[in-house]
Amino acid sequence: DQYAELAKTISEAYYTAQDVGRDVDEQLSELTYDEAELIRIDDRLQLIHSLERKYGTSVADVLDFQAKIEKELSLIDDDEYDVERLQVKQNDMRQLLRKKAIKLREARQKVARNLEKNVNQQLNDLLMNGAEFAVHFD
Repeated sequence: DQYAELAKTISEAYYTAQDVGRDVDEQLSELTYDEAELIRIDDRLQLIHSLERKYGTSVADVLDFQAKIEKELSLIDDDEYDVERLQVKQNDMRQLLRKKAIKLREARQKVARNLEKNVNQQLNDLLMNGAEFAVHFD
């Protein structure tokens, strides 16, 4: 009687194990294995480990380093923009300076002509007829 009960329990366990085995086989047959995906994931993990060795001990450290570098790059980009903006401003200022220089030159030449005229008139008034005053520009 005791052995019959034990045999019944073993028999039930056997059939249960067979059912579980079939279920596992079914689930395994439904699983798909993509070797290319596995290689891609493995490569990605190797890259992550390489980055961790190089830039920190964890993914968080690597991401912090990335954020720091991106911020520095942004500052560099901003500086390049500032340089371009300053170059444009410099060109504008050079053009303005040229215009002002031309006006100044014209004003000096006008004053010089008046000075020549007045000094030569004074020389004539002083009876220095052979003397001539002239202003030259290079």
